[in-house]
Formats: sequence, structure tokens, C-alpha cells
Amino acid sequence: MEREQVVRSLRAWTSGTDPSSGEPLPLVHALRHSEVHATLVAALALVEAAASRPRPRNAGRAWSADHDQQLASLFDAGEPVARLAERLERTRGSITARLARLGRIDPPPGMRLRG
Repeated sequence: MEREQVVRSLRAWTSGTDPSSGEPLPLVHALRHSEVHATLVAALALVEAAASRPRPRNAGRAWSADHDQQLASLFDAGEPVARLAERLERTRGSITARLARLGRIDPPPGMRLRG
């Protein structure tokens, strides 16, 4: 599902509307429950905030053998993940995933490595 579609649906639900039909949700509907509504509002804020953050220059780019070597060397020298992300212009999640793939760390619980 594309981010724009997620945002459209969240906006509709938080305003009490069915995103597919544009009709108001019934008064007795799970999405009108106060806890669910608060969760939808929070989710919408998170999605919109994430979209407004600039992405690091190398985010989503393939890792080369040279990049792997640089990452491993810096990590072995004691650089923390946040600093590695800054230096290599990648996200912290990609640094963590790559370190796990390289066998330098155990994957965090719930992390699924692609490929």
C-alpha cells in the first residue's frame, strides 16, 4: 500500500468517514471508539512526520563490498550505530540490518532481513 493511500485512509477514518465511499461511519463503529480514534490520530501524525524528515543520501542504495568493509571497520573500532548512520549517510535501521547480515550483531527481535 502506498503512503498516500495510507494517509488518505487515516484522514478519512479520523474524520469519521469511510475512505472507499466517502460516507460517514455509523455512530456505532469500531473506528469511532475513543481509543481507536486516538490511535488513528497518532498513526497519522507519525506517518506525516516520517514523510517530512529528509532521508540520508545513501538511504535505499545497494551496499558495495567497500561499504561493507568500511562499516565493519568503523563498528569494530567502537563507533555507535547512530554515528555510523551519520558517517555513512544511511538510516540507523539499515546500519543495524547490515551489521546483522555481516554477523557483527544479532538481529534485534522482530527484525526481518531481506534477501
